[in-house]
Amino acid sequence: MAAATKTNAKTVVVALGGNAILQPGQAGTFEEQLLNIDAAMRRIAELVEDGWRVVLTHGNGPQVGNLLIQNALAAKTVAPMPMDVCGAMRQGEIGYMAAQTLANHLSKRKLEVPDVAATAELAASRNELKVLRDELQRAKEDHADACRSYESKLEGVNVELRKSAAQLRATCEQTDRLLEQVRMLNATPDLRKAVDVHLSALVEWDVDRKNYEGAIDQMRENLKRSASDLRELRERMEARLSQKCKELERLKLSIGSVLDGEDVED
Repeated sequence: MAAATKTNAKTVVVALGGNAILQPGQAGTFEEQLLNIDAAMRRIAELVEDGWRVVLTHGNGPQVGNLLIQNALAAKTVAPMPMDVCGAMRQGEIGYMAAQTLANHLSKRKLEVPDVAATAELAASRNELKVLRDELQRAKEDHADACRSYESKLEGVNVELRKSAAQLRATCEQTDRLLEQVRMLNATPDLRKAVDVHLSALVEWDVDRKNYEGAIDQMRENLKRSASDLRELRERMEARLSQKCKELERLKLSIGSVLDGEDVED
């Protein structure tokens, strides 16, 4: 028969630090940490027996640090896990030990009080997923803007090149006409003066032609530099998109595993 518990309708939040679970001077074995947690859960059970509603939180700094060291030392044999995954692993481990030892102490006192171990990983992952989705969307928009800017600049350069080519063709046609007139005038000695006038015009045309060619060469150099800059921007944007997609897939897997855990617990 369950023992009657006092009720004072008050809630107390107890924070159990990671250094309380793994105390100074200890090696950090499972047995050492289990005994430390068991001692803490005995006091938690006393609070419950006195009528308190208890919310227990815990840290895991030393535990995660030790796990990262284990990952580093065994990296050539077993694939290491990232820090967020190590944190989730330690949350599950400490929650398991706390739930087991607390249930034992409540049972000794014949207290039928449900205890539940939960992690903040699901809520955090959903929030991180939303942030990553927003960042991914912004990255896609930036990438699209960069592509549109590149296409716009390229079209502008092409327009200028077409204009310059048309002007050059017109100048060449004018030159052909002037040369034809020169040949005709040279055939008539009396028109030498007129030939000199046409030759002066031809010299002016040659200057204009060189100016047009210089302008076209400059446009080509500007186009090459713009294309190089835009290629670099595009590569950076694609690398960023790839990174965000990998992080999104990893979080999807993490959320899936957590949701599977909730279904099993239900």
